[in-house]
Amino acid sequence: MRWLSLGEVLELHRRLIEQSLGMHGLRDLGLLESSLAQPHPSELCWGSP
Repeated sequence: MRWLSLGEVLELHRRLIEQSLGMHGLRDLGLLESSLAQPHPSELCWGSP
């Protein structure tokens, strides 16, 4: 399994906003960064690849 980077998540967000004609922007970049920095379950069980 491969986890998404911050840049990939932001790009997906940008594309979704464009397709749905929603408002651009991100409410809390720090919160997104924090959630992406959390250890992933596979790392807790088997260590980093």
